[in-house]
Amino acid sequence: MMKPNLLVFSAILLAQVSFQASAQTTLVKTESAFGTRFMFEDSKSFGTFRSADGKVIHIKVGDSPGYDYKKIDDCGLNVKYDCFLAFNDNHEEGIEGEMLLQVGTGHTKFCSSLLHQADSIMQAEMNPHISTLLDHANPVFHHDAYYTDLQTGEITFVCRFATEDFKYIETPPAINWDITDETMEIRGHSCRKATGGFRGRIYEAWFTEDFPVSAGPWKLRGLPGVILYAKDSEGLASCMAVSVEEGGGDIEMAEYPYIETSRKKHASMLKQLFKSPDKFTSMHMSRAQGITITLNGKDEPLRGVTFLEKD
Repeated sequence: MMKPNLLVFSAILLAQVSFQASAQTTLVKTESAFGTRFMFEDSKSFGTFRSADGKVIHIKVGDSPGYDYKKIDDCGLNVKYDCFLAFNDNHEEGIEGEMLLQVGTGHTKFCSSLLHQADSIMQAEMNPHISTLLDHANPVFHHDAYYTDLQTGEITFVCRFATEDFKYIETPPAINWDITDETMEIRGHSCRKATGGFRGRIYEAWFTEDFPVSAGPWKLRGLPGVILYAKDSEGLASCMAVSVEEGGGDIEMAEYPYIETSRKKHASMLKQLFKSPDKFTSMHMSRAQGITITLNGKDEPLRGVTFLEKD
């Protein structure tokens, strides 16, 4: 498995931090491992995005809307995973990122562990070290968050494209798991193997009953314990727990002015982003108040990643 050397939609990741910082006179500089660069000094400064091949986007930042967080549950368990998602054109290569599953009594949250840390810092005090924290975050994993209601099975998905935040709510079909007698130890916890189909793909999941909560990474759940390892049958995606920690804290959801969408519309937007990233990003940035954009250079397509939901 290989990490990509360049993904232009690092702009999305960095825009999330930078535009939230724009209302304050805080210097935020980031040089991403994915070859992009953003800089904002204050609410009237110019930002510059530059890709490794020299393309430049100049952005003038005006006032941005505020944001807040609401608590939805107490967190009793934190599971960090190393996650992999294959490219469409070569399944041996793909993107990687560390994701965090927070498990409460009634809800779970699954998102980038770096995004979680950055959100915590931003609530306490806007800090230029956020840019350092996110330098190596993978933007594909970074901008998505899944909130699951454990009682109803309802999932609230939120994401950001440039300066716009989107949300859809769904209750996905239950997975008909086949639990086997195979066992494996993961991070000191005895796990059992199960297989099941979900929206066109077959998944193998290893769950532990040490934590008898029906929870797991992404949208995978429905077993009598927390899933610590999951992968699909084609080797296109995987999540392996790298740490399992009991502890307190809050499970929180950011309260942005969300634009309502749907699962299929979100998938269509991702395809547009892969096909024409500069055009797509500029379109969603230009809708924000007080922002003007100038694009330079050829708009090169991105390497698309696997869509886990076929149906």
